[in-house]
This record gives sequence, structure tokens and C-alpha cells, in this order.
Amino acid sequence: MPSARRILFSSLALVLAAAAVPASAQTAAAVAVAAGAKVVDTAGGEVGTVTAIQGANLLVKTDKHEVALPKTSFTPTDKGLLFALTRAQLNAQVDQQLAAQGPVVSVGATVYDPQGGVVGTVEALDAQFATVKLPNSTVKLPVSAFGRGPNGPLVGETAAAIEAKANAAGATSAPAGQ
Repeated sequence: MPSARRILFSSLALVLAAAAVPASAQTAAAVAVAAGAKVVDTAGGEVGTVTAIQGANLLVKTDKHEVALPKTSFTPTDKGLLFALTRAQLNAQVDQQLAAQGPVVSVGATVYDPQGGVVGTVEALDAQFATVKLPNSTVKLPVSAFGRGPNGPLVGETAAAIEAKANAAGATSAPAGQ
């Protein structure tokens, strides 16, 4: 029976030792600062998810935006990475900054692909679509397809890829016999 008591006391000592670790150290170990980590506000509401770590910043995706924020703005807890703003407050701040920068796309603007290659030039624009002159054709793209690039409006594909899709769509939608 003495060995059974030793195991019981040893187990009890481990439980007591774990309880003696400061709460901040326990919660910090609970959530890793990594892609996929949940970001929560001070009331426990969901702000977003970390999509990447970029040097001293975390890239956080909310329901509306993806924004780089300093790592120092977060505190790891057992519920997620604690952030001072709610999702609505963060989205509002990003919306405000984007509005101050002006429209993403405008008539006459050169459009670029993700690698920095020229896709074409915006010839016309309305509330929903931008008409872009490509090297061999003209296409209408949704305004929502454009993002801010370092040199101007950015779309997710090259001119060749967009033209290939436009040609394929034109071939499938042409009336029979033409």
C-alpha cells in the first residue's frame, strides 16, 4: 500500500503545482499567436481570424476587411487573441481610411495584376462595373473585383487570363448558328 500512496501524493503534488502557475502564464499558453487564431474583443465578441503573420504585424480578416495590425495590439487568452476594438469598430476605422483614400478605380486608370503586370486601362465606369480595355478586347468587370495595389487598381488575374475567360464566355453564350 505505501506505493499506492506515493502515486496519489505525487499526482496531488502535480495538480497543486499546476494551480500555483500564475493565471497569466496559463492563459498565454492556451492560445498561440499563429494563422488561424481567433481574435476576440474585451467582451468576448468575435472580431476576426488571424490569416497570416507578417513580421511585427498580424493580418486579421474580419467579416468585411483584411487588415495588418501590430502584434503588440493583442493579448493571448484562453478565449483567443484579445483585441481592444469590436469588429464593428475595426471595420468602421478601415472604412474611414479607405474613404479618405478615394475610389479604388477611376476612368483612365491603368489596371495591374498581382505580379505588377499591366492588365489594361479603365475606359468607362458606373456604380457596378468598370469597362477595361485589354490588349485584344474590352471587358466589363465588377467594381468589387478591384483592390488597391501599389501602383493603382489591382485585379486578381492577368490580362491573358481575363481575355481567355471573356472569349470562353462569349463562345458559350453566342446564339446557335453564328
